[in-house]
Amino acid sequence: METLELERRSSQGTVKTAPCHTGMDPSLVMYLQEVRRERPLSPEEEMHLANQYRRGDMTAREKLVRANLRLVAAIAWHYLGRGPQLTDLVEAGNRGLLEAIDSFKPAEGNPFRCWAFDRIHDALREAVAAKPARIGGF
Repeated sequence: METLELERRSSQGTVKTAPCHTGMDPSLVMYLQEVRRERPLSPEEEMHLANQYRRGDMTAREKLVRANLRLVAAIAWHYLGRGPQLTDLVEAGNRGLLEAIDSFKPAEGNPFRCWAFDRIHDALREAVAAKPARIGGF
């Protein structure tokens, strides 16, 4: 059985990690471990990259995506047990992240992470609505 360290931020801002024994696909475990290694961006870095992307810099878009995959995984984890498997939730959340990057308007002054958070949740809610959990396995 695979073991995966899960991170959660408490209301006091501390990081809690706990091993989670899972029956997950080993490639998903490897993916989640990989996205954990990516350093989160500061709001200033996010704004700078978003402005660069608006000017056509696809490398900036890639950096925004990679830096926020951890956010997607963290949000997707909260939707487990509502129908879709974690792989499907991560995929839906990634689509929400891409939508957030493409629709973000840095000139409005809103933090990117807040914008992305909402778009990721929207995509996950849609995924859950499309495949709700079954009660009692029926």
